[in-house]
Amino acid sequence: MEAIALAEHVMYIEEATRLIVFKLSDLTKLYCSLLEQLGACVPPRVNSTRLKERLLMQIPTLCAYSEGKEQVRLAFSEDIGAALNFAQDNDTETMYLEKAAMIVRKYLLAKKQCFNGTFDADCQRSAVPDLLLVLVNMILEGPNVVERER
Repeated sequence: MEAIALAEHVMYIEEATRLIVFKLSDLTKLYCSLLEQLGACVPPRVNSTRLKERLLMQIPTLCAYSEGKEQVRLAFSEDIGAALNFAQDNDTETMYLEKAAMIVRKYLLAKKQCFNGTFDADCQRSAVPDLLLVLVNMILEGPNVVERER
């Protein structure tokens, strides 16, 4: 049963096109799940290092990368460049979002609102900066050169 579970595991890794990097901890859980589905006896603790070594033996293009004591990731050697580019792209997008948030926050904090015991008829409209409305509309509808109604 272990050999069948390992074979299915290897097929999963080799055919996974959307995953470039695998966490060994996730692969170990999946392996245990496969063993359980096959009706095999699942030990209380699967030796993930042994599983890693077995996977590396079965898939020669797979490489192990350690991050500290516990964290191990497996990736195909030819996909490392793509994984690094993916991480860099995510960092860049996150920085754009952070800059957009800082701009909107600056406009929100600059809006001075005073409460005098009652609300004006258009207090909700006047409390929201135009820039925030533009951003939300861009998110919902994409860029639009036609002037939008508020």
